[in-house]
Amino acid sequence: MKQSDPVALGRSSDLLFFGVVLWMARRAVVDARNEAAAPPGSLAAAPGREAASAVVNLIHACGTTWNHACRCHGGHVLDVFGMFSVLSFLSLHKVAQAWERAGGAAASGGAFAAAQAALCAALWPLCHHYYADEACERVELLGFVGSLLPFVVADAWRRPARYDARGRACFAAALGLLLVAFVCQSVDQPRHGFASLCDPESVLQLHAAWHVATAVAALLVFEAQRSARYVGGA
Repeated sequence: MKQSDPVALGRSSDLLFFGVVLWMARRAVVDARNEAAAPPGSLAAAPGREAASAVVNLIHACGTTWNHACRCHGGHVLDVFGMFSVLSFLSLHKVAQAWERAGGAAASGGAFAAAQAALCAALWPLCHHYYADEACERVELLGFVGSLLPFVVADAWRRPARYDARGRACFAAALGLLLVAFVCQSVDQPRHGFASLCDPESVLQLHAAWHVATAVAALLVFEAQRSARYVGGA
């Protein structure tokens, strides 16, 4: 919680994000060995991008752990930057997928990494607002929307890929978890009028629930992208 030090339960929930990183890294290694069998245009067909996903999620895992361990500004900056990086990765992958489906040259792993680094650099200045800054939440919301908007537009408008039944189930579950996470995060804010639910000594830690829901949602979205193939693909 932002207004008081979280208990050990809240801090330990950060470890789930490292579990997600390990899962993504393992998928990248396995898919690199079976790249030819992956659905055309899927994330599984681009193990270099899977590795990039593991990297940006590692940045976030380190940031949120640091943030909740020290409640210091540096940890907050890296936490927010990590979230921006994870969301911008999804957008970059979807835009690249749409470009390739339209006949553009496939982006190499190096080109994708360079584009991701440039995008993260552009988002970095938005991460430095202090919690006490009245503009903090508005700027962060702007960063979240801006990071994810290309993904939503490309997926809804250009339809560069389709999802199999498993992918659709993963996406639906991820959206449901994100809704739960948003509610938990909103309620876990004394300034929003829910101070009685923000007891740092309580077994019920809504911010920990936010961590659990978002970590699992990140993994589910990743798995959905692994099965998404080009529209009309084999």
